[in-house]
Amino acid sequence: MQVNVNPYQPARGVSDALADDASSHVSLRLTKSVIRKAEDQYLLRLHMMRLSIGSIAMIFASLILVATMASQGLIMFLIGVFASLAGSTLGYLALVHHSKVRVRKRIFEFGLVAGADCEVRSNKDQLTLISPAGEFHWPNSVVKVHASGSGLLACPEAMMFVYVPKQSQFHDESYKNFRKRVVARSAR
Repeated sequence: MQVNVNPYQPARGVSDALADDASSHVSLRLTKSVIRKAEDQYLLRLHMMRLSIGSIAMIFASLILVATMASQGLIMFLIGVFASLAGSTLGYLALVHHSKVRVRKRIFEFGLVAGADCEVRSNKDQLTLISPAGEFHWPNSVVKVHASGSGLLACPEAMMFVYVPKQSQFHDESYKNFRKRVVARSAR
């Protein structure tokens, strides 16, 4: 039996083969720590520029404060260091607080709360979330996906995310293949 291979035909890539497959799905139980980790990743990606500029401003202000206090003695230097640490912490919280409140309200509306059993499905047309609050569908063309070392963050709407940790229960595939399929199908 001889197979005819056309050497001029481009090879079909792995991502093409993964994207064509019927469906990928995963079951997961949300915990408080998983939700907080996903929320932190989402807010970092959402406010990357704001946090970068804020960091530079806080570093500059801290340097001026510490340098000024250092010239007045050791005790004042230590007070300046701790004041700059406290000020930086409050500054970072202030930069993302409003968005954090809106995101928490939004994911609560979708049933993404601690202890919830959810299922995420992805096929060639859409991403689906099944949660205690119902079944939600988004076309792949609007879903932005971000892979991290600990899981996959899918952002289908403003102030909304779906997070799939690596330790979830994947059906008929590994996390790596699930991630490749979802990323290949998404808007990126």
